[in-house]
Amino acid sequence: RLESKVAIVTGGGGGLGEGISLCFAREGADVVVSDVEMPGLRGTELALRRYNLFPVATGTYIRGTLDIDEGLERIMAAMQKRW
Repeated sequence: RLESKVAIVTGGGGGLGEGISLCFAREGADVVVSDVEMPGLRGTELALRRYNLFPVATGTYIRGTLDIDEGLERIMAAMQKRW
């Protein structure tokens, strides 16, 4: 249902964020995963590869309004390299 769609999931390195990332992948979306916890982020990235996806994983910490622009710039730069 989500083929040709891109999902951006912040906090995707574990818990609900990881579950949401995997749900999007099962439905056919390409997934961009962001989290501050790199070990968890890498675990989610490996789990997504089971769906033959090669996700974009970025270690981005978005803490509030001042960090949002910088965080989004990092996510968008990673996406541009991938697509």
